[in-house]
Amino acid sequence: MVRGELRKKKKGPPDPATEKILTLTVMKLTDLIQTGVSNRSQRVVIYGSNGIGKSTLAAGFPRPVFVDTEDGTSHLDVHRIPVKNYDTLCKALEELRKCELQCETIVIDTIDRVELFLREIVCKEHRISGMEGLPYGKAYQFLIEKFNEFLTKYLDALICEGIHVVVVGHTNIKRVQFPGMDAFDRWELRLHTGCANRLKEWADHVLLLNWDMRVIENEGNPKGVGGKERVIFTNHSAAHDAKVRTPIAEKVPCTFNAIAPLLRDWQRPVKVSAQQRLADALADIDPKQLRAFLIDRKQIRDDQQIIDVSCEYAREALRRITEFKQTVTEFDFIPT
Repeated sequence: MVRGELRKKKKGPPDPATEKILTLTVMKLTDLIQTGVSNRSQRVVIYGSNGIGKSTLAAGFPRPVFVDTEDGTSHLDVHRIPVKNYDTLCKALEELRKCELQCETIVIDTIDRVELFLREIVCKEHRISGMEGLPYGKAYQFLIEKFNEFLTKYLDALICEGIHVVVVGHTNIKRVQFPGMDAFDRWELRLHTGCANRLKEWADHVLLLNWDMRVIENEGNPKGVGGKERVIFTNHSAAHDAKVRTPIAEKVPCTFNAIAPLLRDWQRPVKVSAQQRLADALADIDPKQLRAFLIDRKQIRDDQQIIDVSCEYAREALRRITEFKQTVTEFDFIPT
């Protein structure tokens, strides 16, 4: 066939099978369209100076589990997982996502230390002694990429499970100057600029904890007064970064009840345990034969039931449920 004939064939009417596929694709896309407010778990960033009460505020969230990177929750009566390196941190988050523990909030305390973990990894992978060891700021670009991976791979996975994620961080006071304006100080996250910007983009709500201060004129000189009451700033200003997606007052008391509307009364869906799902999947098998099989495999004792198998065993059985059911039914069982 010559090239001209090939061109002519391409310009001809579309194949009916192709038209059918295209029609089905369009129908599926239209089925995916959603309307109205989509309620889900929330991404919250809480930052402030040392000792102002960030962890205490985070402890007020529903059923929190702290992933404690700095041993900063020892004074709180909370569930915690101490972590000292990035591998342990990632494994802890994976297990929290998969486990049957009905926690509703995971608190990363603090994101500053997580960034330090990532800096160490970048330096180790590229065999440099510090972040300035690569030219043109490449080490920082690698850091931002790994930081983004942490947010999307581990924290967003928790969001998909219906778990609130609260990220706790510290502040820096930075001197800035915008064009045409005098220089001034502002509160910022104690992170590399690229990581801080990515975290603020990722978050639904960014809350600054600070002392409530006001400025008065004292014989023509400004003077700060107050500073004894802690408050939460929820809106962006020249002095700090903050934002909320659910409108509340620009400055609220430093209590969880004041920011509870940000969660929109969301509750994590009740999660059926792997053991219960396995028991439901095997409901058509003789319970006596099933118990005898599990006892023979040393998965339960004589005084236990089907739902007492380990979570890992139940997950593996569910993953290969057809093969598992066949093995159980072929088990040599003598009724008593």
